[in-house]
Amino acid sequence: MTLLLSNDDVERALTMRDCIDVLEQAYPELGEGIGVSRTVSQIFTPTAHSPDALYSFKSMDGVAPFAEVAAIRLTSEILTWPKDASGRARRRAAASSDSCCCSRPPPASRSRSCPTA
Repeated sequence: MTLLLSNDDVERALTMRDCIDVLEQAYPELGEGIGVSRTVSQIFTPTAHSPDALYSFKSMDGVAPFAEVAAIRLTSEILTWPKDASGRARRRAAASSDSCCCSRPPPASRSRSCPTA
């Protein structure tokens, strides 16, 4: 069964204790080569959002056999580094408010919704 979750869904469903308990089981499997994960993949490209902004698309995935779970996390966001009183700080903005299993950089002239075909 496929389950799509937003960051807010995960925050409502899991406590920090839940996460630690699962990681205590997952890391030994990972170390033994039973559980697997791939290196995070992240790409950047300019965007029409603002001159100093970058569009970022990131993916990471893994399998935890003990839990009979495979998962992938996709992140599509606009990154900026505005100056504030303490210096430069990275700020993230979702590239789209739509929940969908696809992503594309949102130029100013294109709708931010996912294709239907």
